[in-house]
Amino acid sequence: MFHLHPPPRLTWRRAVRVLTTALTLTLMLSGLSLVSLSSSTAAPVAAKASAPSARVAAKMAPKADCRPYDPNLKNGVCVRFADGRVTWLGSLVNPKGRIFFCIDKGKDSRLPATAPIKSTKDLKSQYGKAIRKQERSALNYVILEYAAGAGDTDSAAIHYLIRLVMSDTKGQLPGNLRVGDEVPGQGAVPADVIRRARVMWNKASAYYGPWTLQLTGSTADIKVGQTRTLQASVVSSAGKRVPGAKITLTYNDRVSGPTTVTSLGDRNVAFTITARKTGTLAINGSIVGPAGEGKLFDPPNNGIQRGWIAEKEADTAQLRLSGEVGAGLPEIATATSSKIVEPGVEFHDNVQIRNVPAGTTMTATARLYGPYAAQPAAADCQAAQLAKTVTFPVNGSNTYPTPNVSVTDEGYYTWVISLPATADTTAVTTPCGIVQETTLVSHPLLEVTAATQISAQRSRAGDEVSDTIKLAVPEHDEPLTQDLQGTWTVVGPVAPIDGSCEGVDWTGAGELATAPFTVAAGDIVDGHEVTTPKVLLPAAGCYSYGEEILANDEVAPYSHPVGQVSQTTLADKNLPKVRTQISAQKVVVGGTTFDTIEVSDLLPGQSVEIAWTFYGPVDAVNGKCDLPVSAWVDAPVFDEGTVTATGNGPITTPVSKPFQARGCYSYGERLIGNDVVEDVEHPVGHVTQTTVVDKAAPAVKTLVSRQIANTEGRLYDTVWVTGLLPGVQVRVYWTLYGPMKPVNGSCKKVNWDRPKARAKVVDKGSFIATKNGKYKTRLSKKLKAAGCYTYGESVNESTTNYPHEHKPGKKSQTSLVKKPRRPDIPTGPAGFARTVAAKSVGAYHPF
Repeated sequence: MFHLHPPPRLTWRRAVRVLTTALTLTLMLSGLSLVSLSSSTAAPVAAKASAPSARVAAKMAPKADCRPYDPNLKNGVCVRFADGRVTWLGSLVNPKGRIFFCIDKGKDSRLPATAPIKSTKDLKSQYGKAIRKQERSALNYVILEYAAGAGDTDSAAIHYLIRLVMSDTKGQLPGNLRVGDEVPGQGAVPADVIRRARVMWNKASAYYGPWTLQLTGSTADIKVGQTRTLQASVVSSAGKRVPGAKITLTYNDRVSGPTTVTSLGDRNVAFTITARKTGTLAINGSIVGPAGEGKLFDPPNNGIQRGWIAEKEADTAQLRLSGEVGAGLPEIATATSSKIVEPGVEFHDNVQIRNVPAGTTMTATARLYGPYAAQPAAADCQAAQLAKTVTFPVNGSNTYPTPNVSVTDEGYYTWVISLPATADTTAVTTPCGIVQETTLVSHPLLEVTAATQISAQRSRAGDEVSDTIKLAVPEHDEPLTQDLQGTWTVVGPVAPIDGSCEGVDWTGAGELATAPFTVAAGDIVDGHEVTTPKVLLPAAGCYSYGEEILANDEVAPYSHPVGQVSQTTLADKNLPKVRTQISAQKVVVGGTTFDTIEVSDLLPGQSVEIAWTFYGPVDAVNGKCDLPVSAWVDAPVFDEGTVTATGNGPITTPVSKPFQARGCYSYGERLIGNDVVEDVEHPVGHVTQTTVVDKAAPAVKTLVSRQIANTEGRLYDTVWVTGLLPGVQVRVYWTLYGPMKPVNGSCKKVNWDRPKARAKVVDKGSFIATKNGKYKTRLSKKLKAAGCYTYGESVNESTTNYPHEHKPGKKSQTSLVKKPRRPDIPTGPAGFARTVAAKSVGAYHPF
């Protein structure tokens, strides 16, 4: 800060003083003021004025009160002290309109328009103190993040941080601010400026530049049509992951993917690439973040102020990832247009082709083999059984029908599809004997159909489901002699549409499970039911059953396709619950805590990562941390990490760092979701995960061992200690005062605080209280004189506890000490003092 006297009423002598002030005073944290001119003085004399104490009352003043000393003030705050001086914290503007912040003390802030510009590298204070790179980078982050469009409060906060780092205010402000430090307060600086400065510095300490872009993941052995998931992250020079940074991605023509992704603060951000052509792929990533250095106005005149330019000083980090894309292997899925036809009826094959890049053309060949007496096997497609050959054009991945064919001989016929090799794909031929591409050419057969019902139409990932197949068998005259053979298949997961499986496209859905089933010939009756084995749903999404009944000499083939409502389930992600309990809700400075996280409703075998963040300190309200959610916005991060929950039950975070400052601290947790588990947020601020860090406030109550005692006796005091926190021990000092003269035979009205009281210290000592509870002082010295005696106790202040005094004189700790009375001994013939005739008896002597 700087301290300026307001302009006095103008006389000729004061006019000279004002002119001199305008030439010499700067709008920095200078400690300079001007001494009055005497009539014999030829020039003004600059003398160092004392800095205003933090205890000096200060209040906000209009900007106009500071502007007479420099018309170049921009945004900030003007503070007036009780002694009339004013202080400016904020930005200024040079003759070309560029905004800057002064970084020197006691120099003229009116920069010339021609002031050269240089980097903050090798920056030193005006006293030669080198400013570390970390602090230079952190200040540049503050400029980059907050200077553009900064109002009065933010401008003042930026200037305040610069002054703390430059450390050249000679005791007016705390100095040597380092990254990671808590921004100190200063009595003359408005509280809202301090709060904003702390928010700025906390973020700058974590995220100062330059930033580094990291791309991880493997592109080895990737083929055309295949996808790979890569990871990206942005890391600050402080080693922290930077959230919210825009990562720009570019690709050559061999691969494609998203053009931008946004970095995360707790983990890598994933993105998926797809190989398009064979050859060398190239992925370029870049980020724009804060540079490690800023820019200064650096005038050659040593008496002119240097200024940190309030403009973004950014830097670009780039990274290149490369690899080789190999020829892709096309995938072919086929299904014959008709499972059974009569001789001479046309049919064809529906061929679904995947993993062929768009624009890749070829001619596919479809060969029909048959007839066979039964469903053909993989080795049965020989040249002698070739019945038909047709071709069809292919252009990229799609579904293609073959030309129609017809045959006259009865029996089983099966399709085999072949694709030739291209520059980007390898040759592929489907195997012989696939049931889905086999057609029976025959006279009419018994048409057995089926209806199915899934065990649950709404489920969660990790659940098991099954399907019940109910046969519909038409009436027939002759009994069936052959067993019915069929297969069931579960496909999925497929992404739902607006939270429903209705209308989803099952084309290309992956096969989750499949198995055959058999119905004995005698059981092939209308209404017979078959229940499939249970299948585990591994992830969220839509799943559906499909069934096939295979043809034989008596029964026609039948297909019950996937996707019908009765055989489909929508599996939601599992939604576990998270509860937490902090280890202690009151902790002393220097202590530690941890959080116990109770996870429930995980499915068997599920494990999840839990990211935990410990925020604080935040100011307590009346010593309590029952704060609104808004109080934790922009709270500094005290500690953070992750733990793994391998099932339901409690899991603890590591023990925190020792607390260095008082205030409220609170945990926040996020259960990181995956394919089977939802994200679960347990926000900061819950009472069960919040602690108040403070000193212990010990208190004592006492009870003297005897409230009436005799001289030559001894006393002790029983002391009950309360208010200690775990891990805190205190030394309790005790003193026994006396004797004081009783008042009307009692100690009740003795004034122990009377200035001329003559109570002396009879005895004193101390003991250590390691926890709350009852303690006893040692026995006092013998009490030589009668009178009133009282105990007093005290606890000194330390880094872990406040002081406490238990003043002497309370009734419970005061004893009236008396001289013992001599007993009255009766005399005379009946008394104990009768005369006894003495005589010698042996070696004994008379009394």
